Amino acid sequence: MVNHINNIKKGDFGTTTPIKQNDEIGDLHKSINELSISLLELKEKEKELNFHRSYDPVTGMPNRSHLYEKLMHLKAENKANFIIMLDIHGFKILNDIYGEKAGDEILTIVGRKIEKISAPHFVARVSSDEFSVVTKNIKKEQEIHTLVRKIKDSLAKPIYVKGEEMRIDMAVGVSKCLEEDFEGSLTQATLAMIEAKKKGRGQVEFYRHSMTEAQSEQMKVEKRLFHAVNNQEIYLEYQPKVSLISGQVIGVEALARWNDPFLGKVPPNRFIPIAEETGMITALSKHLLLEACFQAKSWNEKGKFIPISVNLSPVLFNLYPRMDMFIEEVLTETQLNPGLLEIEITEGVLLTRNSVDILQKICNLGVTISVDDFGTGYSSLGYLKDFPIHTLKIDKSFVQMIKEDRSDRELAESILFLGKSLGLQVVAEGVETKEQLQFLIDSGCDAVQGYYVSRPLVIGDFLKFLEADYRVSV
Repeated sequence: MVNHINNIKKGDFGTTTPIKQNDEIGDLHKSINELSISLLELKEKEKELNFHRSYDPVTGMPNRSHLYEKLMHLKAENKANFIIMLDIHGFKILNDIYGEKAGDEILTIVGRKIEKISAPHFVARVSSDEFSVVTKNIKKEQEIHTLVRKIKDSLAKPIYVKGEEMRIDMAVGVSKCLEEDFEGSLTQATLAMIEAKKKGRGQVEFYRHSMTEAQSEQMKVEKRLFHAVNNQEIYLEYQPKVSLISGQVIGVEALARWNDPFLGKVPPNRFIPIAEETGMITALSKHLLLEACFQAKSWNEKGKFIPISVNLSPVLFNLYPRMDMFIEEVLTETQLNPGLLEIEITEGVLLTRNSVDILQKICNLGVTISVDDFGTGYSSLGYLKDFPIHTLKIDKSFVQMIKEDRSDRELAESILFLGKSLGLQVVAEGVETKEQLQFLIDSGCDAVQGYYVSRPLVIGDFLKFLEADYRVSV
């Protein structure tokens, strides 16, 4: 027993020795055995905790905490030169389509490829779909370009997950390592990566000081937006939709607007992404959907049967698996006839899991569904027949280039033809000229909206527009 105690003191946990006496000495012997086993369990748990403190449980790669430790070590040796941040393009969509297990497999495969190509440099997974490479003994930016190209070439080769062939692309940001400011170094690389993402697939950006200024501006907008959402300062303007058969107004799209006392007019493509990133999109969408439905209810009570279209962010469909209940709550509160509400979604929603089921539940409420900005995303007309969709909206970028660009003109014609063949209403957005209108009339488009008819109007001006009984000459 004495030897056993000495072994435990040396760290030899988990071993037990036979108990030979059935007395107090025997009880002590038994307690020592139990202590040895408990200490072994504690040691194993400590090892596990240490692993999770420094390594990502999904990929087994070093995590952000380990990355900081490595940066400190390399900087002490004066070897750390650059930080590369890499973000998987469209990972969220892949994760939604194929499931979390497949998403984890993609992350592991991508992480291992980056590690293999980047050796002997240090690689870590720092967030959901982001990896970081800390280079050592690299002095020239050209060497960084070479390394990044090798990583991208490796990832361009197909990988196979759940029997599906996939090709991975990444946005890449690069920053020099700052003395003693590891968080700052990562922030700069991340800002460069965000700039690369804005420019499109597969872009590479080196950090510039102007990126920090842009981030500062972003934080200012975010702070003001939080105030605006809480005080319901985001309001709606209304853009008429006009039939190309009767020439009359057949509906209206409600569009979010923000005029901040400090920032001035902030466009939706500036504040909506911030609302999505920060989670403010839920409160904002609920407020605007309520406002739109109350307005349509008011018109209906005055004898004006005007369906209203409201855009809903694809982020909401991820936050609320039962998006139909979100909409039903608003219809119940406003007592709006569901047939007067049209929900506009982007093509990305069609690619989320259970989207057919969710959209069908929304339709079962009596609400119609429109696919906005069609032709700019990932979907194809070939499988639209599987979805309970009523309307396709041709993106304004195609409409506005109809006269100048043959491919845009042919794409618009294809959407019109195939949309009609599926029994869908087709609406063209962004119509600004008589020539564009005539082309759409000749091509059999059902309805249009855009500045040629009317710009978005505040509620008072929209009511005047209706009273004027505006008609498009068809």
